[in-house]
Amino acid sequence: MHIRMAESPTEGHPDKVADLIADALLDEFLRKDPYSRVSLEVMVISGMTFVAGHVSTEGYVDIPGIVRSTMKEVGYNRPELGFDADASAVIISIEEQSPEIVLGLSQEGAGDTAVVVGYACNETESYMPLPISLAHSLSKKLADLRKTGRAPFLRPDGKVLTTVAYEGTKPLFVKDIILFAQHDPDVSLEKLKDYLVEEAVKKVVPSRYITKETRILVNPSGRFVLGGPVADVGQTGRKIVSDAYGDTAYSGGSAFSGKDPTKTDRSASYLARMMAKHVVAGGFAERCLVQLAYAFG
Repeated sequence: MHIRMAESPTEGHPDKVADLIADALLDEFLRKDPYSRVSLEVMVISGMTFVAGHVSTEGYVDIPGIVRSTMKEVGYNRPELGFDADASAVIISIEEQSPEIVLGLSQEGAGDTAVVVGYACNETESYMPLPISLAHSLSKKLADLRKTGRAPFLRPDGKVLTTVAYEGTKPLFVKDIILFAQHDPDVSLEKLKDYLVEEAVKKVVPSRYITKETRILVNPSGRFVLGGPVADVGQTGRKIVSDAYGDTAYSGGSAFSGKDPTKTDRSASYLARMMAKHVVAGGFAERCLVQLAYAFG
């Protein structure tokens, strides 16, 4: 027997907030000009967001407006949460794309040098490894419970860690589920755990994977009231393993967010995943790993 693990931050985790902002800006640039060339980095800290990068576009984007609307959509809209989107500062430093990169792209070459990985397996309906599939489903469930008003005592920040016991390539049972959920100060840890076990864990994790050996922990380090950018700086590209496959397969090592499709570290990762998924979905293999390498130009 061996163990596989995965981690998934909630959308309110500072690093994922930065990723969401970078992608929201990218989407808007591409809406205004489909041929926009975008490479953005975002950093968030208490009361302030930094946006830096290189952009070539014919469209205009209200960067501060997109930043603030994204923060509000995540849920950072009250001062007591440590970040109020409407009252936050947005600092921007953007330059045009390098003319040498433009030259490389003019020859229909890759927009960056990258090693990319695609992986698929038949453990889940999504052809993703079970640990990362469960971790993502649980972190999404935390956000859904909060944003639908069913759990108004939850706050945006959080993280999920799962470990699954395997025999060979077959998942046997979930060994650990650890939920870190930011919450209001007047909620007891006992109430928080009871609620999240019933409304998140039992609603998301198939019962066949829960055994007497399964350990479920909620905020094992204690209270988690202070969170988000006020408690930890967030940056794009710091969750590349959770953006990939957990520890089941490789990560190409590059971040995805804030990059237009000419950046092969993003678009080619999607291509490699599609190739692997078709192999498994077609019944040619139980699992498939695809690795590609690109040189700039």
